[in-house]
Amino acid sequence: MSTSFFVNNGGSTAARDTIEGQVAAATTAKEDAVKVTNTAYNAQYTLSDGTTGYSANHYSQNSASISATVNTNMLETGNFRSEALEHRNRSEGFKDEAQSFKNDAESYKNQAESYKNQAEAATSNLVNLVGNESITGNKTFTGDIIASGGIKLGGTAAANELDDYETGTWTPYLARWTGGNISATYTTQNGRYTKIGRMVTLSFDINTSAIHGQGSSIAYIAGAPFNNSSSVNYQFAGTFGIRTSIPQATIATSCIKHNQNSSIMIRQNNDFDENYDDAFIAGIIRGSITYEHG
Repeated sequence: MSTSFFVNNGGSTAARDTIEGQVAAATTAKEDAVKVTNTAYNAQYTLSDGTTGYSANHYSQNSASISATVNTNMLETGNFRSEALEHRNRSEGFKDEAQSFKNDAESYKNQAESYKNQAEAATSNLVNLVGNESITGNKTFTGDIIASGGIKLGGTAAANELDDYETGTWTPYLARWTGGNISATYTTQNGRYTKIGRMVTLSFDINTSAIHGQGSSIAYIAGAPFNNSSSVNYQFAGTFGIRTSIPQATIATSCIKHNQNSSIMIRQNNDFDENYDDAFIAGIIRGSITYEHG
């Protein structure tokens, strides 16, 4: 567009100048816009008014770079977050294990406390008497009382001392003074005893189904667990219950006396000072005797 266009059409000089100024300003603005838009990446532009800066292309590329960096950082942040969650989950697992260990520890503690209480309860029932001790008043003991020495009842003198109590079993045998224990088939050989202090009570139950052989001389019952206290024989008497292994014609009323070599001798009723020396026969002999052990 030229100036002559406006003149030839009858326009004034002032109007022409105005239009030309506007066109020049628009042209300059367009050029500035192109610079702002198209200036190369990382190169500065200078506008018509002297303003400098970077183009939109520059900022667009920077923005893309920043966006890529941000995306990378986001990915890394996501990875860190995943790792953090994993560590958190592992921490929760450790927390659960720690709680389990704590619960186990509490359980063991409770068990130990229970055992301690049981031990204390058991200990509280123990009576430990060392040396010479006196117990006054009524006392109840639910467990065993073990005394290595004697127990004095009703006084402190030696005569009040109970130094032994024992019960048990023993095995009685039929025997002859010459030849010892007889050869027999025993169906029963039972013996029991009770010893209180020096006094011993024996019981015996002997049953033979057959006598195969026997010696001679005095007939007696062997195997008594305690001997007689006296150096003189036959100080203590006993009784028979059943005595079918001793001929009835010889002994009507039986008695037993114990001598110092732990043999229960059989005395004849018709001559109390004589030992029974007839042969045993198969049968039963039962009885008891109480004597003093030395």
